[in-house]
Amino acid sequence: MVVLLFVQPAFSQKRADKNFRKGVAYAEKGEHDKAVKHFSKAIRINPSFVSAYYNRAYLESKQNKYFEAIHDYSNALMFDPNQPTVYYNRAAAKEKMGDKRGAISDYTKAIEMNPKYVKAYVNRGAARSAVDDYLGAIADYTAALELNPNDPYALYLRAYNKSRMGDYYAAIKDYTLSIEINPNFAEAYFNRALAKCDLGYSFGCCFDMKKAGELGLDEANEAYQKHCKDH
Repeated sequence: MVVLLFVQPAFSQKRADKNFRKGVAYAEKGEHDKAVKHFSKAIRINPSFVSAYYNRAYLESKQNKYFEAIHDYSNALMFDPNQPTVYYNRAAAKEKMGDKRGAISDYTKAIEMNPKYVKAYVNRGAARSAVDDYLGAIADYTAALELNPNDPYALYLRAYNKSRMGDYYAAIKDYTLSIEINPNFAEAYFNRALAKCDLGYSFGCCFDMKKAGELGLDEANEAYQKHCKDH
């Protein structure tokens, strides 16, 4: 849902406000094209209308128009640079465009402004992992877990990066913690299986592969049939 995140400029004109409100109303009804049209009208009337830039960018991202979204998020930040949510959303759009390092920079700005921004730590961790900075990713997931210790997804991702570094025992520990929080986490079972396989624990590996398959992960079923027929 599109929301009003920013204080309107003091000099905001009535016509700009009216178009902005119409844009919000259309967005809430799911009529995104009409919403974008009215946000654009509001911006033409008031070129420093931060909320209109932000909300148009949000909808552009939902329409996979990431280049346009990045441009609008940048305009919003030009007029109000103290918005961690805007940096976070621009980072997400940059990731969609394949700009992992640009995304890392924006997630970092968001975290500097809001050191308790759990999602920013998690997403920066994913971006760092994508550029093979596994230590940086692990540090980000650890920071996220300090703020939210019961996040099975952050545990899973930290485990994955530990596996990428060859620290299979530590990875298995994190996968296990993730599964304890979410017993139906098929991907955690499967990746714990792979870590056990790398350590030569064939029985534990096949047990976890089978469990992941039972939870609906087709990749695990295929691996079990290929590697674990005799278990």
